[in-house]
Amino acid sequence: MNFVGTRFFKGVAVVTVLALPALVLAGSKLAENWKDTLKAMDEAKQTPGNAIAAAEAHGKGKAVSVMGSVKDKNVSFAVHVVAGGKCQVVTVDKTGKATESKDPSAGACVGCGDTVKAMDAGKYTLAAAVKAAEEYSKGKAVNAAAETTAKDGTVVTVACAVGEKLQLVTVDGKTGKATKMEEDAPAPKKGG
Repeated sequence: MNFVGTRFFKGVAVVTVLALPALVLAGSKLAENWKDTLKAMDEAKQTPGNAIAAAEAHGKGKAVSVMGSVKDKNVSFAVHVVAGGKCQVVTVDKTGKATESKDPSAGACVGCGDTVKAMDAGKYTLAAAVKAAEEYSKGKAVNAAAETTAKDGTVVTVACAVGEKLQLVTVDGKTGKATKMEEDAPAPKKGG
């Protein structure tokens, strides 16, 4: 995973991966459907924290990202889990059960082992970072991703629903504490 930059730009999670100079879009409809995702999470009584726990148990490793999404009004989560130096994407369904594991798309997890090592050194987990972000924002997490950069070290960016806004909360990789919050920019309107 070791995202060189996971940033939410105009509601789109833009991920630049160390091995790929091009942009990989993950959750490209985040700004349009985060409310639907949150509603489906509430109806299913599921959270990113629950999904992380199920995925880590299933994949026997450590989560470095979680993305909630909705299909046919059902929530599911794609959780990147690192075990034994290998990354896998574990799908967690609306019941909170891990339903499948698969290899991530090419280049999606370059350096994810380094991110896990940094999280271990900081003595925190993705689930703990999500909890810290929710407490800091007084909102509910929808997505989260750990990233490691030469400039910032390891940080976790958590997208939290706070009222009618989507806030991006940064959690410091050295302390596991939320350090800042900023509003995600809305997605551009189609045709204009």
